[in-house]
Amino acid sequence: ILGDIVIDATGDLDVAASAGAPYVKGSYIMTTVFRLGGVDTDAAERFEYAEPAAFVELDKQAKKAIGNSWAHWWLKTPLPGVVWCNCPHMPGLDGLKVEDLTHAEIQGRKHIAKLLDYVRGHMPGFEHCYLVDVAPQTGIRQTRLLEGEYVLNKEDLAQRTRFADAVARGRDYTVPYRTMLPKHVENLLVAGRHYSATPPAQKISREIPPCMAMGEAAGVAAAMALDSGVSVRHVDVRVLQQKLRAQGADPGDQSGPNPDVPSIARQDHDVELIE
Repeated sequence: ILGDIVIDATGDLDVAASAGAPYVKGSYIMTTVFRLGGVDTDAAERFEYAEPAAFVELDKQAKKAIGNSWAHWWLKTPLPGVVWCNCPHMPGLDGLKVEDLTHAEIQGRKHIAKLLDYVRGHMPGFEHCYLVDVAPQTGIRQTRLLEGEYVLNKEDLAQRTRFADAVARGRDYTVPYRTMLPKHVENLLVAGRHYSATPPAQKISREIPPCMAMGEAAGVAAAMALDSGVSVRHVDVRVLQQKLRAQGADPGDQSGPNPDVPSIARQDHDVELIE
């Protein structure tokens, strides 16, 4: 079945790349997230604040067991006793190679098992923890990135550039419609982490909420193009913004709140690598 308009939401730019759209190849850490149950989070937090020196040492060993993580390797969830772990991180792998993806699936689970053994025996609050579930697929953060009609860069994020053709808002940045338009390919839109951005900019603008917002904008734009009999390249962006706002979305073309909050692009997002 062939569509008049295609939206590439593959995450890896599969459709656009096969259609000949220009792109660059990026790479970033992969992560197999998981949840633990049976955690006494109150006891864990009491230990952290009552015995900071001991906590730092045990936390360091936990991170060594898991491999690589952010500064905080576990986070509370709304479910009592259940914590979400955004780790282990696995650098240096190619999200387009099945061999690397297989390696990540296996290594991620080995790291999780090693962490579970350690925290049960050493971390206050985790003595009776158990594995609730593991993500059904390793999370890939960056592979192919579109080189579209505009390439978002880190300076755009740091300076909070407001674009006249903005159609999606991140935490403190906006996504212009042009970053969803491939060069040299008609009636194709791109929505998701593979949109047109430099690798450094994409690392801090690929979160789930703006990807969802891009998907909504792409869907509305495609419907407008079909209704008007024009290509997606010639959709009236001002009307698109109005339609998005009428649906309750924030296209990002107007000033937003929190002007004094430090830009996400100026914050440290490095992974804590434990050797």
